[in-house]
Amino acid sequence: MRRGYGRITTYIAGLSRTFSVHRILYEFYVGPLITGEVICHKCDNPSCVNSSHMFAGTQKDNVIDCAIKGRHKNPILYGEQNPGSKLSKANVVEIRHLSSAGCSNKELATNFNVTERHVRRIISKKRWAQII
Repeated sequence: MRRGYGRITTYIAGLSRTFSVHRILYEFYVGPLITGEVICHKCDNPSCVNSSHMFAGTQKDNVIDCAIKGRHKNPILYGEQNPGSKLSKANVVEIRHLSSAGCSNKELATNFNVTERHVRRIISKKRWAQII
């Protein structure tokens, strides 16, 4: 077992391959996983192999589930609370205001030292959604 997760190792023609039991059973009972998906446990029991206790999601989904249940060692910090954040709430409000006034995403990205993609996500409220 690795961190409580059951594993199966197969040996074919001198080569070994190890599989996670919960992934095999999920795919058998529920269906195939999309590349990059992980198996999350509703019951928070790594050794559980009951497919009704599992759901597929991204690693981000798994971390958020962990934090919501209070099991995350380091809480997820959003906005200004995140030490890696380059922007403040005031910056976000200003970006949205300037964008609605006609300022281009490229100009905003340059002025606020972020990427154009980040500016688009702020404007569409995929980032900093809690700021109006």
